[in-house]
Amino acid sequence: MLSLSSIALFTAAAVINAQSTAPIVSIKQGTVQGFTTGSLTQFLGIPFAAPPIDLRRLNLPAPAQSFNGTFQALSKGPACPQQSGAVSPAFTAFINNPILNILAVLTSVIGNLLKLLGLGSSTAPAAPDPQEDCLTLDIVLPAGTTTSSNLPVLFWIYGGGFQFGSTRDNDGTTVVSRSLQLGEPIIYVAANYRLNAFGFLGGKEVKAAGIGNLGLQDQRAALTWVNENIASFGGNPAKVTIWGGSAGSVSVALHMVTNGGDAKGLFRGAVMESGSVIPTQDITAGQPCYDSIVNQTGCANASDTLACLRTVPYQTLLDAVNQTPSVFSYMSLRLAFGPWTDGVFLTENAQDLLAKGDYTKIPFINGDVDDEGTLFSLSNSNITTSGQTLEYIKQFWFPNASDSQIATIGTLYPDDPSMGSPFNTGGLNALTPEYKRLAAYQGDVFFHAPRRNMLSVTNGVVRHWSYLYVRGKAAPILGASHGTDVAEWFGTPGGLLNLPGDFQGTDYLLNFVNNLDPNVFSNPSTAAAAMSSTIFWPQYIAANKTLLTFQDGLVPLALTPDDFRSAPIAFLEALSRQFPW
Repeated sequence: MLSLSSIALFTAAAVINAQSTAPIVSIKQGTVQGFTTGSLTQFLGIPFAAPPIDLRRLNLPAPAQSFNGTFQALSKGPACPQQSGAVSPAFTAFINNPILNILAVLTSVIGNLLKLLGLGSSTAPAAPDPQEDCLTLDIVLPAGTTTSSNLPVLFWIYGGGFQFGSTRDNDGTTVVSRSLQLGEPIIYVAANYRLNAFGFLGGKEVKAAGIGNLGLQDQRAALTWVNENIASFGGNPAKVTIWGGSAGSVSVALHMVTNGGDAKGLFRGAVMESGSVIPTQDITAGQPCYDSIVNQTGCANASDTLACLRTVPYQTLLDAVNQTPSVFSYMSLRLAFGPWTDGVFLTENAQDLLAKGDYTKIPFINGDVDDEGTLFSLSNSNITTSGQTLEYIKQFWFPNASDSQIATIGTLYPDDPSMGSPFNTGGLNALTPEYKRLAAYQGDVFFHAPRRNMLSVTNGVVRHWSYLYVRGKAAPILGASHGTDVAEWFGTPGGLLNLPGDFQGTDYLLNFVNNLDPNVFSNPSTAAAAMSSTIFWPQYIAANKTLLTFQDGLVPLALTPDDFRSAPIAFLEALSRQFPW
């Protein structure tokens, strides 16, 4: 540890010294000390906002406090409070199946899921328990970076259904290391944000207080912190790309439609993996969960129930949150906590804002995996008849739709396992008579329909590219399932026939971060070798709607048309606009 006298030797515009194992940077909050290992320097667990505790619980993020001395940015901060309850019996039965010991090896998403639910083993050091004081961010950069390096920045937003997840879920070191190999150095940033009821509580009381979508507000606060401080680490605040997966991908899309589409210079490009601008209900639709939590915490008789929730013990509030449905409960993707039309961050249904042109006009990449709905349909595998499927869709997705509209969904998504998801697997993988049908519907309504809508609305206005990930299709039951593409972009593949060292997705990503075009390599000396494993990725335009498709086998990359299930997806697009879920 450096003494105060040695700290004084650093100038205000600190140089990050590659020779030092304890690099120090001066920022607005004070001085932070990181560490250098090999070719990378890291600063971990830096607070970007004041702790959201006590009266700051269930309130907008406040500015970060100044440091008392030098902040030791040597380890990741704790995750924000996680929602762990209300898992459906059908989902529990599946994940407890011994066959998963094999599946965990074959497909990375299952291994990660088991760890997340506490059912798998890990040799990694135990992470600290989640805490309310969790608004921290991590920075990874090339060793030797100085304040004059002016490197582009990649800002990652993790997924987890807006209910769980943290910066610990993914490691940005692989991305930055690959950027050095390509001669396209970048800086990686990831930030924690509040989740479940701590970050996405609904209800009329929340709307009246103007504190909806706190998790998205946290992300915005972290982006503002980066804008104000990243230059001290050698980053260029005018060259930030926001990148997310799953709920993080939805978050990226919603940052594009907030504030009338004015990004305020916080980012210039966007990358979305399995998540787009989704329809958003008015925040008052979250009243049942709000009332449940108020009752569970003993706040029902308080004159100000929201103020009461800020004062109850942390564990009392968390226990109440864990009594509400999770993404792996029977409700599945009909999230109890998620983005809302709150009148502040989202002034209207997010898809209406997109349709009006109130979005940030920047280049973006947006793609999905082939079998988005399989993982989430395990929770509904007790549905075994056609009538039960249609009742489920009516109850949880479109309660205000007419019977004929629900019947049309049944026709477009027929009671035929060979047409369900995992797609193109015939009669295989039919876990239950309705599993593949529900998986096809849920994957399309939440993922593929919003993606096509977003690409269609922005076509001809901004440059954009889209992809389809079908690697791992041979995984039983799940196929090319939600989340399996994340490792591809991070440069740590682990799916079927998707071996370590395959940086195809990472290379496209790094090109985009540097040049706002996934095909443009910055460094001629490294471009030839990298280009040998990639193909030219055309922009997605109305005339051809071309997808870059990641495949298993001898042809790992191909260009395919985005024309699958055209009529069913178009119907779900229109119905979702009519009845936001």
